[in-house]
Amino acid sequence: MLAYLAAMSKEGQLPRLAPNNVAKTLHTAAKLPWVVYSKPALKHANTVVKYLARYCNRVGISASRLTLNDQGKVALNYLDYRSRDRKIMHCSTSELLRRFLLHVLPKGFMRLRYYGFLANSVRRKSLAVIRESLALPAVLDKDEKTGEEIGPV
Repeated sequence: MLAYLAAMSKEGQLPRLAPNNVAKTLHTAAKLPWVVYSKPALKHANTVVKYLARYCNRVGISASRLTLNDQGKVALNYLDYRSRDRKIMHCSTSELLRRFLLHVLPKGFMRLRYYGFLANSVRRKSLAVIRESLALPAVLDKDEKTGEEIGPV
């Protein structure tokens, strides 16, 4: 990788970086011990889907999993997915908020994006074609703002 970056720098493909700075940085990086660790690939797609589903369509922490004690500490019940045991984590309210806010997306980012037949631009037409090919009845869609039915999907 370092050799590739050095070659790109010589060819002028890194225009925002000064060539002498690139060479010095790559030389320093080459002296560092590199430890490469990669987890084995997940064997089943179901595992990936279950993992992502926990974060996609709902808030990460439900109120039923939280309790507040007399010292102002919060107890959070959670499932340790490695050991499959239920555990309790105790932390301050500020630490709980800090951890929770790590999962809040910055303004302008979308939590879910759909591709293929569920993409916004083609969803209505493609679902109609799919339902027709499966001989399913048309379903009425509702306008998100008004709640009014707007025709078959």
